[in-house]
Amino acid sequence: MKKFSKVAFVTFAFSLLLVSFIYGYNIGNKKAIEKPQKELAIKGTENNIIDYKNDSDVESVEKEENVIGPNTVIEYINYYKKCNDTLTQIVEPEKAIINFNEEDYKKYLETNHPDWQLLSFSSEKVIVKRELDRYCPNHYIISVKDNKIAIFKFNDMGEKVLVEIINKSVSTLKEIDQEKLKKGIVVDSEEEIGDILENFIS
Repeated sequence: MKKFSKVAFVTFAFSLLLVSFIYGYNIGNKKAIEKPQKELAIKGTENNIIDYKNDSDVESVEKEENVIGPNTVIEYINYYKKCNDTLTQIVEPEKAIINFNEEDYKKYLETNHPDWQLLSFSSEKVIVKRELDRYCPNHYIISVKDNKIAIFKFNDMGEKVLVEIINKSVSTLKEIDQEKLKKGIVVDSEEEIGDILENFIS
């Protein structure tokens, strides 16, 4: 009975040791297999971080290249003081400002056009607001030329351009009407011109 117990105990101990060894070996192999995968995952994360930094570098380069080019749109918001109208004008950039960044362009405006205000700046579009002490091109002026009633229109520079001379001598009008015409009567449309001329001619 004692011999049997001793043999049984040794067999049990050996079996337990064998099971422990097999279990430990399997766990060890599993960790060894998983470890490179974890390292690979970490490497992948590092690559992502590097890529992110590269993206930031690209953005920095793009910001540095935020300059006026030949295809940049220059938009002027023009406020005309004499008629209180606001018109928008879109033009190509002049050669003098090509390759200007925002600071360069601000200095250019301060030197050459101090009353212009820079509203926004990008390589695609630059928006400037400017106040002009003249009438906008949407107005006509009825005045006098060669002692006859004449109709003028304002051009983009605020200059009067002759449109038509009416075959009506100013001398035949009342003195008060003559004074009005000499000063110039500003109107907004051809319909208004017709109404005023009708009063003078009838």
